Amino acid sequence: MATKKVALILAGAFAGITNCAIANDNPTTALNCGAPADFQWLADALGKSSGQPAHIQAVTSANALSLCEVRLESGNLVYSRPGDKTIMVGRLYGVSGDSIVDLTQTSLEATNQSLLKHIKKDDYVAYSPSQPAKAFIYVMTDVDCAYCRKLHKEIPDLNKAGIEVRYLPYVRSGRQGSAWNTMSNVWCAAGDRKLLLDEAMGGKKLERQECGETVLDRYQDFGRQTQLQGTPHILFSDGRSQSGSSADLVSKALSSASSYTATNSAQ
Repeated sequence: MATKKVALILAGAFAGITNCAIANDNPTTALNCGAPADFQWLADALGKSSGQPAHIQAVTSANALSLCEVRLESGNLVYSRPGDKTIMVGRLYGVSGDSIVDLTQTSLEATNQSLLKHIKKDDYVAYSPSQPAKAFIYVMTDVDCAYCRKLHKEIPDLNKAGIEVRYLPYVRSGRQGSAWNTMSNVWCAAGDRKLLLDEAMGGKKLERQECGETVLDRYQDFGRQTQLQGTPHILFSDGRSQSGSSADLVSKALSSASSYTATNSAQ
């Protein structure tokens, strides 16, 4: 809840600020932006405004306008300059030739890709096609979410299209309520987690599993770091994300797989 309050503070305090576009064929030389501790003044200000602790996760050069990109633990990005206690909230764009690039989105997607690489196989419940998968998506789900249950019913169609669905847990209400216990029962189970998840999505109450809940705790933070705005929250292999399903989910998954393959082949 703390990170959510910080995000709301940012949204409310800077609601009047418009996005900015930067015309720049040659990106500014990378700055030495220092360390997160150098921006503690920002964490202190956000903490005071929200009433909850705020934390700076990382600081890097934005490679434009002599700005530093300041990443909050909530997943939000703001921009500032070394030694200058002012911040800019909004989208940062680069213009190269006749192309406009959303630098903010590019950074968010790069972070998402990095986070995806650290997901352990035991952390997700996979629904795989009968044939080799053409693409995969991670879906952060909540068994008490009606739209999550709707998407769950569409898994056979996604599998037929060659899409592997990898479920990760995200409980919207946190530890309060029955959803946390239900999803803990699924993710802590030693048996067939797919069967248990199917039953939970169908509304069946599961037998209590006594085990650690570190996976659920970890993915509460993970969801916020990947710009989760609601469930189901879908993460594509190239780092793109969306909260909520859509009719073009298959085409997005396939295009993200192609983009991811092309990018990594070029490296």
